[in-house]
Amino acid sequence: MWRQAARCCLATSSGYALCRDEGCGLPATWTPCPLKRVVPHNHDTAVFVFATPDDTPLRLPVCGCIHLKAPGREHGGGDAVRPYTPIAEAASFDRLSLRAESSGEFALLVKMYREWGFRPEGQNETPAFAASYRPPGAVSTFVHEAPACAELRYGNVNFRYPFEGVDRVNMIAVGAGIAPMIQCLERLLFTPGDTTKVVLMYGNRSVKDVLLRETLDRWAREFPDRLTVVYCVGSRLCDLGSGAHAAAPASGF
Repeated sequence: MWRQAARCCLATSSGYALCRDEGCGLPATWTPCPLKRVVPHNHDTAVFVFATPDDTPLRLPVCGCIHLKAPGREHGGGDAVRPYTPIAEAASFDRLSLRAESSGEFALLVKMYREWGFRPEGQNETPAFAASYRPPGAVSTFVHEAPACAELRYGNVNFRYPFEGVDRVNMIAVGAGIAPMIQCLERLLFTPGDTTKVVLMYGNRSVKDVLLRETLDRWAREFPDRLTVVYCVGSRLCDLGSGAHAAAPASGF
C-alpha cells in the first residue's frame, strides 16, 4: 500500500502536474504564506508555523503534500522546489503540543541539512555534479533563515484516506521522513470508528536525532492495541522507553 503512495508522491513531486483538491485552503499556484513563528525542536530541526493568506483552514487531504519554493537555491541555478507534509493543522495542534493562534495555521517540520552549499577547504567552486543532482538542504536552509513569507502551493497525490479494505498499515520512516507518517497517524488514530492497526519502524542516526518522540510515545501509550513504534538507532533496535515498543515487529511486517 505504501509503495503505491510513494509512487504517487514521487510522480507528482517531480512532474508538478497539480490540481487543487476541493476544499483545500491552498491553491495549486504559488501563493505567499506568512511565517507566523518558529518553534525549536532539537539541534537541527524546528517547527515552522505558516498560515494561509486569508486564514482559511488548510484542510489538506491525508497523503497530500505542499510544495515550498526557495528562490535561486537550486543546484545549477533556478528556484529550488521541494515537497513537505504538514505535521499538523490548527484544528489538531493540541495533539502535537502546539498552540494555534488562527484557523489558517499549519506546521512544517523542517530539518537543516548543513552540507548544502559546502565547499571543501581550498576549493572555490562547488563540485560539478550531474544536472539532475538535487543536494539536500537547498530549501531547508532557506526555511531556517526564517523568511517573513514563503511561496507555497498545493501538491496533489492520488492515494487518499480512508484506505478502503485496509485494517493494518506498516510504516517505515527515517529522520524528517516522519512528517507524513505523523499526518497519517493523527487521522488513523483519532478518527472515530477507525480501528486500523499500525506498526511504525522509525530509524535515526542517534537518539538526539529522533523527531517528535514525545508525540509518538504518547500516542503509543494512548493506543497500545493499535500503534507499535519500533525505534532503530544507528544499526540496531533501541529501547527508548516512554511507552513505545522496541521489540521486533510482529510477524508479517
